[in-house]
Amino acid sequence: MDSVGQHNGNILGFRKEQGVLGNIQILRFAAALLVVLFHVAWTAQNEGNPTRFLAGFIKWGEAGVDIFFVISGFVMVLSQARSPRRVDQFLIERALRIVPMYWILTLLSTALLLLLPGLFSSSSFSVQKTLTSLFFVNSWLGQGYPVLYVGWTLEYEWLFYLIISLSFMLFPIGFTWIAVLAVFLALNWAGPVELVSLEFVYGMVIGLLYLRGKRLPKPALFVAGGVLLLAAFAQLPAGQLPRQISYGVPALLIVAALVCLPQVKGKAALFLGAASYDIYLIQVFTIPVVFRLIGKLFVLPSDLTALLAAAVTLVAGGLACALVEKPLTNRMKDWLRASPRLDIGARSRPVR
Repeated sequence: MDSVGQHNGNILGFRKEQGVLGNIQILRFAAALLVVLFHVAWTAQNEGNPTRFLAGFIKWGEAGVDIFFVISGFVMVLSQARSPRRVDQFLIERALRIVPMYWILTLLSTALLLLLPGLFSSSSFSVQKTLTSLFFVNSWLGQGYPVLYVGWTLEYEWLFYLIISLSFMLFPIGFTWIAVLAVFLALNWAGPVELVSLEFVYGMVIGLLYLRGKRLPKPALFVAGGVLLLAAFAQLPAGQLPRQISYGVPALLIVAALVCLPQVKGKAALFLGAASYDIYLIQVFTIPVVFRLIGKLFVLPSDLTALLAAAVTLVAGGLACALVEKPLTNRMKDWLRASPRLDIGARSRPVR
């Protein structure tokens, strides 16, 4: 989340901002919730019992992913400007954030595929797919979705981390967005990388303007405008507009505006932001389990079943964050800080 290498943002007149942006943490949680509501509504429809009130989330709930991408671009620039890191430090810290829980749930899903294949109607065990999923290359090797289908977004995230960390090393931070944009356009021209990847660049530009002290006038209006634009684009036939426009532009407006508003404070915002990742991953398990259990035990309205599945997902994600991910990653960070070769606590000295 930050100039890996020797370039300092002060060269471009950036202001050093401190503190966590609580609004971004709340937006992370909201983005995860949008995706969960999309999946519960889609699951209900796929099982032949579509929801009535939640059906609209099928049209625009997946925009939560695009919000995540814009946030990621913003946070990477902001944190690197505050505390420059080398490429290795940057990638280790990013791996500590996304790898442990993803690997745990990917291996759990793989074990279930191997031991209880009857639970899955459209998936089967594959060593190759497991390995390509674990190393975030499933999509780039033409293997379709990874073992955890939501992991396709993490493959984009990790590709972005690789590109931006090298850009931080090679260029002053204010010009890294150009390098990242050029690489994504080249990869799109050459192969499997979709232009949804440009949403990371949207976030980078927001971050660079924020560091320069630029703020939107009347940001609340921009938040409202982003939401209304998203709702309007959702009414268009699927595919009529590129995703980086229909979902990406509203996400850009919402993120850019929320960083300009007074920030929410408190531990609750931090926890919701942290838990958003676990919620996003664990829905792969909780949503089908809740639908199957309720389908066997009760006769409930489809919307109620979907809401229960969403609620269970939020609780399970919060528990996974507090009881598994945070203790595990903290222990791993302590181990890495104690290692003289892998000191993630050190920072490269910025050039003045």
